[in-house]
Amino acid sequence: MRLPYAMQLGTGTFDLLPGLTYAGRSGDFGRETVDLSLGVNLVGQRGVLRGHRIAAEFGTPVYQDLNGPQMETDWTFTIGYQYAF
Repeated sequence: MRLPYAMQLGTGTFDLLPGLTYAGRSGDFGRETVDLSLGVNLVGQRGVLRGHRIAAEFGTPVYQDLNGPQMETDWTFTIGYQYAF
């Protein structure tokens, strides 16, 4: 039996068929966490800094209960900037 050209052996081509893989085990997802975070907000009130805000927050997990093969969180750091006009 002759295959369609794109599927001929030795042509060097292949069809990419992306898809999701499902392990079939219902308990392998989800998590419960409790985080402890500390942050700071700096807000400009006058002059050229008026309307500018910069914020930073550092957090670390106090409790983690992971279901299945998941990576745990060691720490988080968030920084942000806002300008209100």
